Amino acid sequence: MESKTFWFKKPQKKRFYLAKYLKNINYLYITFLVLTFSWFSFYNNFWKIVLADDKVSILKQDFKELALYFWPIDNKLSNSFLIADKLTSSYVSWYDIIKENKADIIYLMNYFQNNHKNIIKFWFKDYEKFLWFISQFLNYKSDIFSLLWEKWKQTYLIVLQNMSERRPNWWFFGSFLVVNIENSKVDYKLYDSYIVNYLNSWNYLTIPGWANQFLDDPKLYFVSVNKFWFTDIDWANIKKLYEWTFTWDTVRWVIFVKSDLLEKLVPWFQKKIIEWQFMNASIDLIRWKALPFKKELYMKDMTDFLQKNYLNITKSFLKNFDDILKWDYVNIYLTGWISRWFQNFLVSKDLTTIYNPNKMYFWDSNIAFNKIDRFVQKTIHIIDYNWNLVKEFSNDTFDLSDINPWRYKAQIVYNLNIPDWYIKLLANLEKKFNIKLTKRETFIFGLTYYWHNRWLIYFPKNMKISNFKWDMYYSKQFESDFSNNLVYKIKSDENNTTKFVEFEFVKE
Repeated sequence: MESKTFWFKKPQKKRFYLAKYLKNINYLYITFLVLTFSWFSFYNNFWKIVLADDKVSILKQDFKELALYFWPIDNKLSNSFLIADKLTSSYVSWYDIIKENKADIIYLMNYFQNNHKNIIKFWFKDYEKFLWFISQFLNYKSDIFSLLWEKWKQTYLIVLQNMSERRPNWWFFGSFLVVNIENSKVDYKLYDSYIVNYLNSWNYLTIPGWANQFLDDPKLYFVSVNKFWFTDIDWANIKKLYEWTFTWDTVRWVIFVKSDLLEKLVPWFQKKIIEWQFMNASIDLIRWKALPFKKELYMKDMTDFLQKNYLNITKSFLKNFDDILKWDYVNIYLTGWISRWFQNFLVSKDLTTIYNPNKMYFWDSNIAFNKIDRFVQKTIHIIDYNWNLVKEFSNDTFDLSDINPWRYKAQIVYNLNIPDWYIKLLANLEKKFNIKLTKRETFIFGLTYYWHNRWLIYFPKNMKISNFKWDMYYSKQFESDFSNNLVYKIKSDENNTTKFVEFEFVKE
């Protein structure tokens, strides 16, 4: 009997056509398409990174992804991103990255130092000055690790100077940040400067004998301790008075930041700081009662401001780093345990102010206790005896090595100009807080146009000055332990006024 199994047979034609179809595929072409797509995808992502306007924000991407993009271009850079990813993971996991990953940190430091020119050229051109500074800064690795938390907790004071009320070492500091770094953990807190006097009003330092020539009060309290302008004098005193009150802290750094630094970095910040001054001076009117802790509103607003704007401030700081050094917007006092070479490096970058006998220093203090120094423009002209202008400048120091031995005149011009927009801004703030300023606040904000400052000029021991004249109402020469000095006072009670001071000096 014939078996009927034909319906179990597989359709040979379909298998034949499928095989024929697969046989005709160009695998080389498909591979080419896949590789081309992958390449263009990589190329697109790579150039998005390289050509991005905001390079700092790009670094917030996954470091492993960046390592992949850069591996065909520079495998050492790719490896650096992998190490950065490892350090980031350790930091986020609260490991002590200096203790656990010091070798990796040193690898990244060395890679940057060896390749910073290419990094600047191809990627971070906008931050060139800062990255050049870092390449030199990294020569002092032992000091850097010491100043962080390699062996024990580090405490830094960041003193926030108010340029509206000029004092020695720049300006009066109404507040300061205490920054603690330990085991990769960073925390900070903003304080009212008067808290030290409030907690420890019986502790003070006494001025050296020579300072009696220009200071009436021999006592130095924390909030008014910056009297002499030099890092190794004023800021050492700030450290002492702080530690006498907060006995559990040992301060390693004192960092001074001018308020006009933030005004340079954040264009609208000028009006913001004036509003903060308004809040502080008028707080009793705003709260309808006289209570302690006058900076309650300011402290909260300042903390919120820093939290919201720290990234933009950081990027602007990096871009403007050269100007920040040039105009002394930041200055640093470091305590011991650092190398002499590192200290000299900071001095060479104008980050530490130590008396230099090859310079003249033109510094002043507001003795009216109001807020109008921001509206006083100072210009200094150095003129030789043939009436040639040798130098014109507006900052506080003059390098005597820039001129040859001879007789010179220094002419100093002060212009006081309180603008209408400032007066209108204060009027608008009165409406905002629903208050009316009293005579006290009107004086503090400078609406009486009263300007009263004491100027102190430091110059070398072997230099003599003479024939000082014009608009000073008081003047006196005296010696300090390290310099000769001229102190004089100027005052005015009119807006849009100009005051002149002139004296002669000889460079031998």
